[in-house]
Amino acid sequence: MEIGLKIEKYQWIVLQLDCAIGVSVLATWICAKRYYEQSWRWFFGLREWNSSTILLRMSQLDDIDRRIGTRIRIERESRGWSLTELAERSNVSRAMIHKVERGESSPTATLLAKLSGAFSLSMSALMARAEMHQGRFLKRGDQPVWIDPQTGYERRHVSPKSDLPLDLVRVELPAGTEVPMPASAFAFMRQLIWVLEGELVFFEGDTSHGMSAGDCLELGPPTDCVFRNESERPCIYAVILLRNS
Repeated sequence: MEIGLKIEKYQWIVLQLDCAIGVSVLATWICAKRYYEQSWRWFFGLREWNSSTILLRMSQLDDIDRRIGTRIRIERESRGWSLTELAERSNVSRAMIHKVERGESSPTATLLAKLSGAFSLSMSALMARAEMHQGRFLKRGDQPVWIDPQTGYERRHVSPKSDLPLDLVRVELPAGTEVPMPASAFAFMRQLIWVLEGELVFFEGDTSHGMSAGDCLELGPPTDCVFRNESERPCIYAVILLRNS
């Protein structure tokens, strides 16, 4: 009788352990699935997640990278520069430039800023030449969107490509990230930063500016800068660029 009770007790313990393990595995799977979906949404800037949407977005980003790479090659060749000369002017390795031009590597925001600066272009001008057609009207669905593969920084070119010496760009900077920009990215234009949502810390050389929604800053002389989001939610800001004639 006593042995039977012990066996039943052990069976009950084993059953409880099985249940606990099963619940733990299920919870882990659910958390992993949610993290996976959120990661894809973050990287591709998606509001809804499904496999067909992901594949379409991947195709679009690959296409953007190829067009940017082609534009960089056109800008380089139109100036009669070799890969080595562009590497020296931009402080980007020759091998990396070669990969970007062939569409084999996705450029980061910092790298694009260095290359556009070497061409005496703003990053907006470089991307507009790669992405946009001339015209006074640009629908939201046709506005070029580029995502930094390193930080998830999303850059949307809002203004149409026209003769106006002005570019309007909307940027979404994920929580806890920063994007450094070299002085060359600010050398050929005047810029304003207007925070639309969230908080932004903008480092202009040795000077830092803590900015909240509604704040607007005119940038000073060209210097190395950093856009940093120290908060726990995305920061959305507009960059208004006035090109020098």
